[in-house]
Amino acid sequence: MDFDVGYHPELFLTVAGGRNLGPLMQKFEWKSFTNGGYIIRAKFSDSVWKELRNIATKFYLDKGRRQPTEVIFQCKWPGVSSDNADTGKHKAFMTELEATGLPYSGFLEFIAVDPPSYYLNQGASSGKAYRGKVSDVIKKVVQEYAPGVTVEVSDTTDYDENVWYMNRMDPKTFIGSLIDWSSSLTKKKTNWIVSSSGAISNGQPTIHIKEQADKQSVNYGALSFNVKTPAGNSVYNFEMLADNFISLFNKQVITQGISVVSEKYWDRIVDKDRKVVHVYDEQTSEKKNVNIDSKRGFKKPDQSTGAPEIPHDWSTSILAVPEVYSSADVGKRYDEYIDGRCRNSYLNMLNLVMRCKFRTTGIGRPSLANSHNLGVSKIKVLWRDSDNNPYMLDGDWLVYGFHHIMTVGHWTTDVFGARLDMDASAQKV
Repeated sequence: MDFDVGYHPELFLTVAGGRNLGPLMQKFEWKSFTNGGYIIRAKFSDSVWKELRNIATKFYLDKGRRQPTEVIFQCKWPGVSSDNADTGKHKAFMTELEATGLPYSGFLEFIAVDPPSYYLNQGASSGKAYRGKVSDVIKKVVQEYAPGVTVEVSDTTDYDENVWYMNRMDPKTFIGSLIDWSSSLTKKKTNWIVSSSGAISNGQPTIHIKEQADKQSVNYGALSFNVKTPAGNSVYNFEMLADNFISLFNKQVITQGISVVSEKYWDRIVDKDRKVVHVYDEQTSEKKNVNIDSKRGFKKPDQSTGAPEIPHDWSTSILAVPEVYSSADVGKRYDEYIDGRCRNSYLNMLNLVMRCKFRTTGIGRPSLANSHNLGVSKIKVLWRDSDNNPYMLDGDWLVYGFHHIMTVGHWTTDVFGARLDMDASAQKV
């Protein structure tokens, strides 16, 4: 249903518990991608600088550098009875405030980010040591530096008496340094996905740091794009980018290193069975993909024979984490996790194979406003050409991001979808 016909979107937004600024909105944007949290940017008209004065004098100047400035926001289609009509209320913390205009009036604009991102970017320059598995340490860091944030982390299989030093890093950088190389310590050896939510309905803000195979998929429904009936389409326009050149970089990814315990050296030549330092499609069969055929996606590079122009043994090298990375043993042989960094890199690159941005009528579906669903959920595009046949972009897409854009009387949502190779070894969502 095209809600733009006969309906007008509405923004609810408060700053530091003040009055609703929604009626003064000029533009509002809300964006989220996998591993990126979410961010909002809001612009309001401010006659005689009343709102700037209220925000600045009642809260911002007194407390803005001492505690988070809370923003509550909600996008909805008033009067519409549909599961696409209301995103629910969400929380963010202000990071910047700007005012522009003339002496008698102007505009008030600010940026705000999700609570977990806000908290984890500030640290204590700590040199302390954390004891436990990688997953345990991540939980402890979030609980220490992000008060009031609920954390969920996929369990890792390393030694639960290990010791990890923070090395003066801020919490976000420290957590990033752990998940950068540890994807081979997860149970199904898929890449880490970090997401956050500030949905008021959930009570406390949440952050999920989970391997892809451990996340639940959501079906976002369908979008329509029919050439013969443009007036009834839910998609306004699209942008597609297919990158076949990435095959030169991620057909297979390798690493190399030496164990100081066993003195065993691993590289692409020693690893003849291609099970230790080689990462390629068949080695990552627990990743997620949509179900498409040869008319809708690339066929994956041939790993067995290759083409004369691109021999099958060509690869890209990613530096491995050293075996002696912490003060104790990881609890596994080096060859069991040496490929963690290149595995994470390989899997994160796969979303670049084929991407598409679909601009549609504003989607108020709460599940699409939840960043936790990104990277593993799907949306179907019903796309017919002039002969009423399915177009190549028809079918399912793996959603990895959204961008809500609201202006006066208008609301659109950009849905960002990706497709892995159509015959990739993967779990279909």
